[in-house]
Amino acid sequence: MPHNLAKSFRKQMKLGRPLEMVVVFICFVPATHAIHAEDRDDAATNAAVKLTFCKDIAPIVFNKCACCHRPGEVAPFPLLNYGDVKKRSRSIAVVTGNRYMPPWKAEHGDADFANDRRLSDEQIAMIKRWVNEGLSEGNPADLPRLPNFSTGWKLGTPDIIAKMDKPIPVPLEGRDIFRTFIMPVDIPKGKYVRAVEYLPGTRSVVHHAAIGVISRVLAQKKYQNGAEGVIGAPQPPNLLPGPSGIWTPGVDPILNSPENAIIWPPESALMLQLHLAPNGKNEMEQSSIGIYLSDVPPSNPLQIMALINEAIYIPAGEKNYKKTASRPITGDIELRGVWAHMHKIGKTAFLKAKLPDGTIKVLLSIPDWDFNWQLQYEFESPVRLPRNTILEAEWTWDNSAENSNNPTHPPKIVTFGEQTTDEMDAILITWTKQSKGARNEPAVAQPPRESGKKIAQNDGNANTSDPDKPSPGKMVENGKHSNAVMELIRRLDKDGDGKLSFDELTADIPAESRDAIKEQLKTFDKDGDGKLDANELETALSALGH
Repeated sequence: MPHNLAKSFRKQMKLGRPLEMVVVFICFVPATHAIHAEDRDDAATNAAVKLTFCKDIAPIVFNKCACCHRPGEVAPFPLLNYGDVKKRSRSIAVVTGNRYMPPWKAEHGDADFANDRRLSDEQIAMIKRWVNEGLSEGNPADLPRLPNFSTGWKLGTPDIIAKMDKPIPVPLEGRDIFRTFIMPVDIPKGKYVRAVEYLPGTRSVVHHAAIGVISRVLAQKKYQNGAEGVIGAPQPPNLLPGPSGIWTPGVDPILNSPENAIIWPPESALMLQLHLAPNGKNEMEQSSIGIYLSDVPPSNPLQIMALINEAIYIPAGEKNYKKTASRPITGDIELRGVWAHMHKIGKTAFLKAKLPDGTIKVLLSIPDWDFNWQLQYEFESPVRLPRNTILEAEWTWDNSAENSNNPTHPPKIVTFGEQTTDEMDAILITWTKQSKGARNEPAVAQPPRESGKKIAQNDGNANTSDPDKPSPGKMVENGKHSNAVMELIRRLDKDGDGKLSFDELTADIPAESRDAIKEQLKTFDKDGDGKLDANELETALSALGH
């Protein structure tokens, strides 16, 4: 292989080019060549017993690669047998050696991830050594069985299946397609949602799916939803927590325990947002969503919180633009998982927890952001955080012409928005109250957003609450209602009737959003008096994930 081709490929890998660059490279490389003379193992290692595919390499490939590299999945070629792996052995050694594959963007932090797909240093060295030793197949009797991959629903047959009315076309090339679909779903009385699983029709064209709920009143008023979906791809107002709410290639659904089942707001519809990307062929996409139910009322429902900063204004040419957001935690909670989101010029994403005693816990560190691999990171053990912990997020972007991922040439000013040529910053956290053996006070996190102007004045730090007003950390219990409910009533009840009118609840909301939010609040106004009493407000806060 010409030296300049190898040098070019290594440069592209360092820049984090998409998987397609690997496929192009493979076409030029004879599989039986050794990597490079300077990369060979020393004489002592080469003198040892040779590694074989069946005994040494197949367990690695089957457990870490085959989940995506098989028919019907997102990878462009299979890795299911010796012939598959031998054919692409050289590129496998390269992309595992530089940790481009398997895709896993998070560094080691202060909490381990249950779904960590990284290879160990030892496994990477074994692959390289096997290639250098001549790609021995070994004894077929040593070959392990392939994992029992599901070809349909990974969690089994759902209790409820919602499906797009008809397939929509995805042309072989052109701009990405963004569509949102409103699907009527009735959760029977006395049933609770343990999991939601997304199943694409044509996996290779779905970049990601966002799944949430929306009040039926608001959906009927705001969206005209035909078989082609809502053009413009509005996001669900209330995302479901964890893998139930966000699907990207490689993300597996999780069947939550009954006690951690998801609360489904009453009179709500399911809302599916799709980002579809052409794959070089004319395709059709018809997605399905499976819902798994439980009869047990959840004692500690799974919830979701977000850190977001919408005050993004990235000048053209800026190589290291930074934004931050923070929020205090006012009850003892457990973090179950975390997901980060940016667009194409994203550079880094970081989340840490500052405990009351000053201890810092690194919860997520992505030093080399890749728009094509937005993964769910599920903690191996719940991360317990005490009240008065501060969650702090930081994002950086590279809007320079030197950034090969920049979709705009020459670069232009980039602001917050839904399109991939815009930018976003979000970290979504799945959490519950602390489990048995810990204090179980209501856990409420202050909203991370303020108005764009207010955020800008505070350099993007979303913790901009009025210091003259009591912090939720000073809330007190009041009867059977949570401290969050009683504090809201105390602060917002202007007429002193012990209830909150829709106007009182939305007084600080931007005018363009008030009507939509009022419609959503009507869902919880059971007595129809135009206000939420403590009981109704308790239900609303719980259902909306606060």
